[in-house]
Amino acid sequence: MMRRMAKERQGAATAAPRRGNLSEVERLRRLLDAAATIFLANGYASATMDAIALVAGMSKKTLYQIYPSKLALFDALLSDRIFEIPIPTIDPDLPQQERLTQFLLGIGRALLQPERIGLIRLVIAARGEASAIVSSFERARTERGMYVLEQWFADETGRGRLPPGDQEARARLAFGLTIAESMLSALIGMRPLAGPDDAEFETHVRRGATLFLAGLDRMEAGRRPASSGEAGP
Repeated sequence: MMRRMAKERQGAATAAPRRGNLSEVERLRRLLDAAATIFLANGYASATMDAIALVAGMSKKTLYQIYPSKLALFDALLSDRIFEIPIPTIDPDLPQQERLTQFLLGIGRALLQPERIGLIRLVIAARGEASAIVSSFERARTERGMYVLEQWFADETGRGRLPPGDQEARARLAFGLTIAESMLSALIGMRPLAGPDDAEFETHVRRGATLFLAGLDRMEAGRRPASSGEAGP
């Protein structure tokens, strides 16, 4: 432990740029990178603001000016690294099933990144020990929710590609059919994290997207009134 901390001090002293050379965005990014490193290495309870400031290359005073507590910093880290999901760019000319598949693959691969999985495991491990961590996770989850998927379904509906409906329910169902099982398996260590060439993950997402759209079509067909031609004698 002491040897590792000594290496952190040496690395921070030699590699971290001076604060005056960093923009505000770069400074916050460096700080969150340092927080992720320390929290993942030591767990929430054993992580210290001193160690985070050291790895970030800033004074503890400056750190506390940005985030007044360890929990506030952890809040920011969860929001940035777990719930800020990059939105995939999808070719609008692709067929609907392929658009949905590619979008879900992009989200799934982002969710299964090692750092994100590690932070979620940290929250799970702390459950029952540090209620503040769980509350922090719940706040971030509530704020972000399934926003990225909800927004995609809302956009598709707005363009007339999908019928109107409950976008949150659609997002949760699509997520459950395509990504949830792989994410749970990754969290408990039953499968490796999905990479860009993970054929098994892609096959699972494609099947789930197909099933989701088929179910949506059946629901919509059930709502349509019978045509006049079908209502003949």
